[in-house]
Amino acid sequence: MDNKWFQFAARFYKYNNVTLEEAVIYTNNKFKIPKYNIEILTQKIILSTLDLFLDSKLHKYWYNFPHRKREVINIQRILMKILYEHPVYKNKSTTDIGKLIRNKDHSTVLFHIQQCNDLLSSESIFLKLYKQIERNINIIIKNN
Repeated sequence: MDNKWFQFAARFYKYNNVTLEEAVIYTNNKFKIPKYNIEILTQKIILSTLDLFLDSKLHKYWYNFPHRKREVINIQRILMKILYEHPVYKNKSTTDIGKLIRNKDHSTVLFHIQQCNDLLSSESIFLKLYKQIERNINIIIKNN
């Protein structure tokens, strides 16, 4: 999915007081994208996750990289791990998942999954965030 699509959808969602679904539909119409595909589902997941679990002051770090903000990187790690392990994404390789999440390389995805596993076993706060994001993702996928 094009980064311009994602930035447009994020801005439209943030500034127009619309639902996430409305922002995605409007953006798809503007960019002439077919009604449903895995990339759009992923963008809905990312937008929702950022909105719920990341302070709005830190949103700019998701779009402007490179950066090393721990909060943003932790969310990126969690998203990569959950999507890699989720049944909906079973046909996707680490390269595909990396492209869906901020256009990252397959080795970055594998590294983030390994880091996520390490943090899950050692930090209870990280585990709590992981479970909350996983619950949110499952709700989004169920509703699509």
